[in-house]
Amino acid sequence: MGIGYNFTTGIGTSKDYVENMDSSYSTHYSRGSYGKGADISLGFGRMMSKNFGMELGIGVIIGAKNKENNQYLVSYNGISGIDQQSKYYLANTFKFNPKIVIEVPLKNEHAFYGKIGYVFGFGNTKIHADEITNYSTGEVDNGTYEWAYKGGFVSGSTTSLGFKLKAEKDAFFFIELTSENLSRKFKKGSMTYSVENGQNTLNSRSVSSKEILFEDKVTTDPNGTPDQNQPKKYAAYRYNYSSVGFKIGFVANF
Repeated sequence: MGIGYNFTTGIGTSKDYVENMDSSYSTHYSRGSYGKGADISLGFGRMMSKNFGMELGIGVIIGAKNKENNQYLVSYNGISGIDQQSKYYLANTFKFNPKIVIEVPLKNEHAFYGKIGYVFGFGNTKIHADEITNYSTGEVDNGTYEWAYKGGFVSGSTTSLGFKLKAEKDAFFFIELTSENLSRKFKKGSMTYSVENGQNTLNSRSVSSKEILFEDKVTTDPNGTPDQNQPKKYAAYRYNYSSVGFKIGFVANF
């Protein structure tokens, strides 16, 4: 059994976008991953020899916030303004992780080891955004929104290097460094919370403004009018779940 923490790797999931009144803009990509957070796992395995074994890990990642800040130029009924958005996202993930174990025994039954395997998982996500819009007339709008992305599976490879320290007969402590190269292609998204200027507006929203479908290929009619009673379609791509981290724990031989 082990507990640890995963830090973000990979660039592209988070970005800070700033658009100005003169229509100039800048974009800064930062490290962001749905795989960031506390990692708790339980493993069952068997050594086939003193150097080779197999293990099945079952675990959960309790997501930590990835933050970004955006600024957009907006126009409503001919009135221009600046929309400032503060956003964070996270995911809680349940995962299975079959692994091959290579172990190098040392004196007093201590050992160095390495593991390589495959991760398959699923779970929920949360995207939270707070927005303030300042119009050129002096009016101010406030909004808070939340989304949940669903469907698809977390998958990819995992590796780790560690040291196992014998504590008592058939009992060991371990510390290890982990690396997970993971991603997930979502199938759909839905808005779960919408409050604007203190009023709940979720139920009054059109379907296209609160439902999303992620598809491998999206075609649109440039001369057509979007159907407000159908979910909005976006091109699907793999969202980053990759991480590097550390883990400490306890091993018992039976």
